Amino acid sequence: MLKAFCTIIVFPFLFEYSFSQQSDSSLADSWSFSGKGNLYFLSDDFFVNPTATADLNCLHLEGRYNYEDLHTGSIFAGYQFTRGNDLALSGTPILGAVFGNSNGIAPGLELELTYEGFGFYTEAEYLFGFSGEGESFFYAWSELTYSPVDWFWFGVVGQRTHLFQTDVDIQRGILLGLNRSSFSISGYFFNPGEDDSFVVLSLGVEF
Repeated sequence: MLKAFCTIIVFPFLFEYSFSQQSDSSLADSWSFSGKGNLYFLSDDFFVNPTATADLNCLHLEGRYNYEDLHTGSIFAGYQFTRGNDLALSGTPILGAVFGNSNGIAPGLELELTYEGFGFYTEAEYLFGFSGEGESFFYAWSELTYSPVDWFWFGVVGQRTHLFQTDVDIQRGILLGLNRSSFSISGYFFNPGEDDSFVVLSLGVEF
């Protein structure tokens, strides 16, 4: 599984390098920034998982906290690319360092595919922990959504995380989202109908 995952991470770099040798880029040198906070409401706990990004042309920088583990930070750099119009694909292979309660190196991939009102988004990484095999872990967050209008979407979500334990390895749920200008808010209800169900509220801004 690790070999396949690493192949997925490396391949977009090679593809983009080859393509860039044959195309002329005219992107403006301007930064864009975004911030997001995921508020986890568990039955007996509460914590916030903030994320901040900065992008310049194809360069992607990202910082996270409470993502790989509680009281753990991570920083990433990656190369982002976009292809297609009606059927649009955007991806960002990333590589980062994790430090805090968990420590290690984490290659990852952020991928989004859209067609008309449908969208699929996933972010995945594998943490190679410095403390041994027990700290290594595969993380993933995926969403499948439909947006009947630009400012509203709904769908299903799944995640695999090491932040907390439930009766299932992959938590599954439903989601609703709204945006207004550069602000967005999404609500996630994981494990509906189960004793270990929980809610995540996500607040985001772009500028």
